[in-house]
Amino acid sequence: MARRPAPARKRRAPPDVVQFLVVLAGTDPLVWRRIQVPERYSFWDLHVAIQDAMGWKDCHLHEFLVMDSRTARGTRIGIPDEDFPDERPTLPGWEVPITPRLTHGSEPARYRYDFGDDWNHLLVFEDMLPSGGGRSPRCIAGAGACPPEDVGGTHGYAEFLRVVADPHHPEHQSMLTWAGGAFDPHAFEPTRVQFDDPGARWEHAFAPPDDPRPRPRTKIAAGQAIPVALTERERDLVLAHTFGDPDLARAFDAANRQGTTLVVDVTLDDLDDLLGHVAAAANHCEKPKLRRELQALHERLADEMERWDDGQ
Repeated sequence: MARRPAPARKRRAPPDVVQFLVVLAGTDPLVWRRIQVPERYSFWDLHVAIQDAMGWKDCHLHEFLVMDSRTARGTRIGIPDEDFPDERPTLPGWEVPITPRLTHGSEPARYRYDFGDDWNHLLVFEDMLPSGGGRSPRCIAGAGACPPEDVGGTHGYAEFLRVVADPHHPEHQSMLTWAGGAFDPHAFEPTRVQFDDPGARWEHAFAPPDDPRPRPRTKIAAGQAIPVALTERERDLVLAHTFGDPDLARAFDAANRQGTTLVVDVTLDDLDDLLGHVAAAANHCEKPKLRRELQALHERLADEMERWDDGQ
């Protein structure tokens, strides 16, 4: 009697989604997220996913510290410092894949954001899963609102929560205004997280400058409004650190959202006034990190102004 062949084993689809738990250390109430990202991701891609899931605005430096369980040595991965490459050796995140450094049996890693406020996130590998055709990255769980940028780290955040919870505190209203008008430390909904394209974010941060030759200007009528695209952080810098015309401030506060970009309509005269205010704020700023942000905003708005010609 002929021997029947053994039934062929069904091959499981190769795992192509990596699941991480991200916990923001030192927060109360605890801020955490559970995310799934493609296995092919680099550490730069993972950085963008963490930023978007947490609710940060990606306006400060970051780094991963990944531990090798065999040697107990850590490797920094992020944005190398070209001025001091030997003092703080860091691998460029866009060149380093997350696997096999973060996989089964790997030690929890640290994700550090904003070297001034020093937000430390614990990054725990949880599983590798078949995608099943589902979209990724995605946030599947989490709790706690993201702290405001530049609030002063965990200690500053604790003081911020104390002030906004006390209507009788003398800084209660000004602190709420600074935070956007309201703040609920427990507010978070995973389904509302929107993930940016890591490649587009990289291009925005590191793309080489355009051709330095003068560009032809677009002619517009005198007094005609032009659309100026901003990040949320740039809009916040304008509202919090400049002293422009009230109508201009209201225009920035009511900027139209287009995806992850905010668009405000202003005239060239308004933009020229704003440039002066941003320059003054940068010149009088005593915080180096904030001063650099204001200087970068000034350069971007000046470049925007050079695109147009209203005949004046």
